[in-house]
Amino acid sequence: MLRDKGIPPLRLLIFLTTKHIFRAIVAIIALSACCPSPATATQTAAAIKRNLVIVRGDTASGVAKKLLSLDLIEDTVAFLDRLSDLGLTGELLDGKYELEVGLDLDVLIDKIVVHK
Repeated sequence: MLRDKGIPPLRLLIFLTTKHIFRAIVAIIALSACCPSPATATQTAAAIKRNLVIVRGDTASGVAKKLLSLDLIEDTVAFLDRLSDLGLTGELLDGKYELEVGLDLDVLIDKIVVHK
């Protein structure tokens, strides 16, 4: 093929090496786009946590604002409505909590109220 066309062996080697390097780079890019590295997968699987402090005397509305500022809830009204629906508005338990971002609203509420 190329050797038959009078291309010197060194140029042939450089051409073939460059061609293979290019193919390897394309393959690596394609694989990295579809398959995350183990480090990325671990980071994705690890939950993002936030620290919430509820002080004695905090109102449900005040706690809702804290939760919103920590990105633990998306909507204070939805949180307050759900708390009210469950009859737990006055049952928030003071303390320090380490909570995962993205928790279901009922699971979040369950973690920060008094259990009777």
